[in-house]
Amino acid sequence: MFVYKKEHRIVEIELVSQCEKIQDFASKVIQIDLRGALAQVSKNPIYRSAEESGCHSSCPVPVAVIKAAEVGLEIALPRNAVLEFDQD
Repeated sequence: MFVYKKEHRIVEIELVSQCEKIQDFASKVIQIDLRGALAQVSKNPIYRSAEESGCHSSCPVPVAVIKAAEVGLEIALPRNAVLEFDQD
């Protein structure tokens, strides 16, 4: 995923995936503004686009897009977000 700052409060997202649902999702979240990145889950255009694209409810890609947009908009620090499972 690549994030490019386009304007003061707008970023452009470039998302590449072999998953057809993520490809469809990526075509819907090309630009994200500050308001969209910070919207409540039920009103968030990123989550709505993920749902419209048929993404599974536990798909980590939409939250990764939000995190990347926040970093691109300079409202969050560029820190890794990791989901780990203990195999023991």
